[in-house]
Amino acid sequence: MLDTVLDKGRPSVEHFDVEHVMTPKNMPKLRLFYVAPTILLLTLAVWPLIRGAETLYTRDVLTSHYPLKSAQAETLRQGKIPLIDPYRAGGQPLLGNPNALPLYPSNLLYLVASPLWALNAHFWLHLLLAPVSFYWLGRAWGIRRSAAWAGGVCYASSGFFLSLLNLYNLVAGAALAPAFIAACLDAWNRDRLPSSSRRRLAVAGVLWGLLILAGDPMFAALALGLAFAAVMARGQSAANAARGPSANAPWRAHGLPSALVVLCGTLLAAPMLIEFLRILPLSYRGYWQFSIRAALSQSWDPRSVLEWFLPFFFGRPDFTFWGMSFYGGNPPLLYSLYPGLLSLGLVISSGRPRSRGAWWAWGATLAGLFMAAGAWNPVVRALYALPGASALRYPVKLWLIVALGCSLLCAIGFERLLDDGGRRLSRIFGGMTVVYLVAWGLLLRQPPALISFLQQLDPERLNHATLMREVSRWSALSLFSLITLGLLALIVRLSRNRPAAGGALLLVTHLLAQGFFLQPLYDGDASEFYQRPPRVLLAVPSGSAPNGSAPNGSTPPGSAHQGSTFVHGDFRDLFGKVAIQPLRLFPDPRFFWLSRLQYDELHPFAGAARGQRYELNHSPEGLDSFFSISVSRAIQQQDDEGRLRLLAAIGVDRLILGRRIAPEAADLVDLQAVAPGPPRDTFVYRLPQAAPQVLLAGTVLRAPEMSSALRILTAETFDPRTMVVLPGDGPELRGELGHVDIVTDGHEVLEVETSSKNAGVLLTQRAFLDIYRATIDGQPAPLVVGNLERLAIEIPPGKHRVRIWADRRPTRLAWLAALVGVIGLVVVGRRRRGEARHRRGEDATTGASDEG
Repeated sequence: MLDTVLDKGRPSVEHFDVEHVMTPKNMPKLRLFYVAPTILLLTLAVWPLIRGAETLYTRDVLTSHYPLKSAQAETLRQGKIPLIDPYRAGGQPLLGNPNALPLYPSNLLYLVASPLWALNAHFWLHLLLAPVSFYWLGRAWGIRRSAAWAGGVCYASSGFFLSLLNLYNLVAGAALAPAFIAACLDAWNRDRLPSSSRRRLAVAGVLWGLLILAGDPMFAALALGLAFAAVMARGQSAANAARGPSANAPWRAHGLPSALVVLCGTLLAAPMLIEFLRILPLSYRGYWQFSIRAALSQSWDPRSVLEWFLPFFFGRPDFTFWGMSFYGGNPPLLYSLYPGLLSLGLVISSGRPRSRGAWWAWGATLAGLFMAAGAWNPVVRALYALPGASALRYPVKLWLIVALGCSLLCAIGFERLLDDGGRRLSRIFGGMTVVYLVAWGLLLRQPPALISFLQQLDPERLNHATLMREVSRWSALSLFSLITLGLLALIVRLSRNRPAAGGALLLVTHLLAQGFFLQPLYDGDASEFYQRPPRVLLAVPSGSAPNGSAPNGSTPPGSAHQGSTFVHGDFRDLFGKVAIQPLRLFPDPRFFWLSRLQYDELHPFAGAARGQRYELNHSPEGLDSFFSISVSRAIQQQDDEGRLRLLAAIGVDRLILGRRIAPEAADLVDLQAVAPGPPRDTFVYRLPQAAPQVLLAGTVLRAPEMSSALRILTAETFDPRTMVVLPGDGPELRGELGHVDIVTDGHEVLEVETSSKNAGVLLTQRAFLDIYRATIDGQPAPLVVGNLERLAIEIPPGKHRVRIWADRRPTRLAWLAALVGVIGLVVVGRRRRGEARHRRGEDATTGASDEG
């Protein structure tokens, strides 16, 4: 039965060369020659991650997402879904932070495995899912099985997708997007809505919910837009063919159910979305927003088209990378967009669009290039000037559209390879070989005109020695590209009579070449290094922690002072720019040496994963408290004395620093320990004047604006152990210090008993978030911002019982909404009475026509 050609909404039999169509009888061959080698090679590439011997480390994998997921794993194992991360910056939002993927299904792995293994599993599972997901998209467009799988291989092995293996909040969305578009296409492939189409529509609703939970709203929105465009493209074509009133039948039959499943899929993510809306107004991203320049900083520079042909043209993803000027002055969000030589050839081979799928693919590719240009495109710059648009950072993320469009073109080009025996692809490979030969020859000869041109790419960073090193690397890449092109061309030539087998061998060669060229994108470091106690932790003496340490005063093994709040002065240059010369300090330029140094020096990701509270360790997406991030930036602008006074005011009693404190501020700290290098000594200081974790201050000062509050907190006369600063112009209080007994101290609740002769302010060392509520003796009481960023409440004189907690009532309602979403999707996808009999009769008729 030729199910690939007889399915409704797919091309007719005449469209295919029947000799090469994969029928159900040939499915074992597809699995053997196409699927099995792909999965095997991808599995081998990430095998060290699978068995737990290595961990990914580039960018935010360890420094941001590892501590986030460690905190979540701790609470999940207690049977709760956390609202906040208690170990980060005084307790920052977790459930409402989409970048933390708080409700994504891969979180179940943290219940049965170590956080580090589960973190890496999230990456390699989606890498293995990507070709399967795209295969479904190819089949939904009517592309034969082997070609659809080829498109999936090109997508999963592209530089775009492999670059996402260091972006925890993007990789899942990129893996799910093709499947969501495919489900929408499959659900819309008939004028009526039989049970099979409704089930696919329900699946599309589930996938839409997963896309929202996958970590990046932009990827979810792009997938929805691409699905709409795909349905429109195919529906409009069908309407043109019908040329009658019945042309609108699909829209009448499918429009309302489609809107319903999108709504139900959105409701699946309601708990996260509701919390997101609660935290957004006072987050840095919602309150202050990013500047247009910052939002457009990661745009696709058209000059970087060179990287399509030579991977890592602007430097490998390590300390030798020199091309920041092509990426807004920063390291690129996507370290490579190299598609691969086979992918380039197949895209060219696809030729002009001859089908609806080809038109959609070319349209997506060109639209993606247009929008991803960002700062280089005056239209996009104008759009980002609109109110709120700058919250959607980094136009280069629109490369998802380009990657999907080009991969579908690869699938179409692969079909043409099967149809013409590879003659067209052979000519394309020949032309590419000439180009690479010329490039290789020029790079070997190094004519002065070429060297002068290359020097102008970045005169500041490309000094003569660096340029000569890069020229040698480019010439080697050109040579290896020539060898790869030769192998590909030879396979095409030798397999003209057996294009299906030759196609499978082409894909294997392509995967091997991509693994060779792009291996730095998924480079790993030994996991065991990050499971032993850090060097600084071993140097800090135990038994001196304040309230919260072990009952006998000792520190639990493998943990820091559990009652202390740490700040690492080198984290994001809080105590000034860190002068590290990695090419001199480390054995080689790979980033993991810096990760190891930061782990040994007890940077936040090392301590927070061991249950240690840190301050000013904000996540990079801008959804943490605006007040907390503002304090962090204020500290960067102070001298050491001002920094220490401000840290004491927010309750930080331990400072880790990669240098000695300035002499003029030395009397504000006690040197507790020195952890000797290599590669450098690390100093641990205690701040004796730090505010306690809970304080009932009798002296209350007022500041009408943040700058005046900052001046008060950094003044020599301010004592954080007895004073507090509140916003506003109200009267100051000069009373006695009150007494506080802690009754309950949990991650989301604090209950204390207070007593004082005069009115005062209860100051807690928790970040001010709008999700908190408070009562005094059972009566609601307003919360205020104390000491620029802390949670505080004004207390009348006398004895009182004060309770502060994170309000979960909206979250509970959101869970009910999620349940409604589940019920709605079940109702949409269920089989209606009497429809099963009709469907079996239709299948029997179809089967008879197949045999005929």
